[in-house]
Amino acid sequence: MEGDEKIIFSFQEIEGKAIYDVTLGESRPYRYVRYAPSKSENLNEYVGVFYNKDLKVIYDFEISGEQLLARGPKGKMVNFYPVMKDIFRSDAIEFGSIRFARDTSGKIDGFTIFTDGIQNLKFNKLKS
Repeated sequence: MEGDEKIIFSFQEIEGKAIYDVTLGESRPYRYVRYAPSKSENLNEYVGVFYNKDLKVIYDFEISGEQLLARGPKGKMVNFYPVMKDIFRSDAIEFGSIRFARDTSGKIDGFTIFTDGIQNLKFNKLKS
């Protein structure tokens, strides 16, 4: 690959927030601010049992410390990290990212998986 474009990454902390800038050549930098949930956002909202009827698969979301986890088939545990409100990412290839959905009253009623190979796979929250 030929060219003399430079990609510059710079990292800093501003007002307690982790920030990085990506600059390509002479362009203006793209700024990324790491998402930090506010104190009012509560991981307990995401706790529950979720089911996909087509696959007949259940994932049980729980909290350990300050970490959102899901227990899947065969007891496999998957860690989730907040990206923005109601959106989490995972290191597990079968998840990629998930987006939680809310009903008209604002309560979590399901989630959808988005990965390279899976788009819009919906799970519904089971009533407790």
